[in-house]
Amino acid sequence: MLIVNTPPPMSKNAEIVLVHDARAVHDTANLRFGHYVIDGQISWIVATVAPTADSGAATLAGSVQGRLSQKKTGDWKASSSAPPGNQNLEGTYSWLEPIESHKRVTVPEDYYSPFANGGTIIFRYEPAAVGSAQFKNVVLIFSDWAQDTARASDFMLVHPGLLENGEQRAPEITKLQSMLSDKNRFLAVAAFRELAKSDHLDTSLALEQLAGTEPPLDSVFTYLMLTSRGNDGLAEQVKTAIRSSREQRKLRSIALGAFSAMLFRSEDSEIHSRSKMVLEGIRSRLIELNIPLDQNSVLFLVLTKAGVI
Repeated sequence: MLIVNTPPPMSKNAEIVLVHDARAVHDTANLRFGHYVIDGQISWIVATVAPTADSGAATLAGSVQGRLSQKKTGDWKASSSAPPGNQNLEGTYSWLEPIESHKRVTVPEDYYSPFANGGTIIFRYEPAAVGSAQFKNVVLIFSDWAQDTARASDFMLVHPGLLENGEQRAPEITKLQSMLSDKNRFLAVAAFRELAKSDHLDTSLALEQLAGTEPPLDSVFTYLMLTSRGNDGLAEQVKTAIRSSREQRKLRSIALGAFSAMLFRSEDSEIHSRSKMVLEGIRSRLIELNIPLDQNSVLFLVLTKAGVI
């Protein structure tokens, strides 16, 4: 059974990679460049985070009243930015975070932290702040998506509201539908999300996009189809994609999207139930296709953590 109120153990490399990818799916599905606009100006940095060997370790040093804290230390180096003048920035980070064993609400950082385990992030830099406050609106992305950031950001500035308001009129719907196949993955994701949110995403079109895209974009589409409130038709099309797929690669991508939805939207029983049923469907499809599950595979790890096998 997946324990959704407690961050999963990350003692094994395979588990670290899985939870990294699950958070990247969640974060990219919810990325809004409008969050980086202040007083009409956009400000973000894409950076690679390289933690030190002991980052993420529990320590009593500097803790209050003997309570454990988690140490987060390392380096970061920018690769692109808006405005462009910050693309060569780099720096170090170091802070302690109290470890709370019974948190009421868990956040993505609790499950996977790029500051403890590494990764590529988008964030708004606050150089005058201290510790973690220097990194605002942190979004974990797949490293090769970094190249898509500038164009997606520029598009948002030129078309304010199109990708982030959830209320679309006919001309905008047509534009968003055409963007579903955009080579820029952030734009494709944002268009998919806005069409789903405004209830203008045709289920057959959603299935076509899910079936025709490459990993991990199809994982993000899966996540969005399963987390769209009140639209069971999209979730049914995920099941259709499973039943029609004969490729383990596609089933693995759908499983990652469902696992991310189950993990990061665990407070919503409807989404949790949908995601669990999708993963059960994947298990059944693997049996139908007589595809053995390698116990070292991502699929096996996902299905095990979800309590499907």
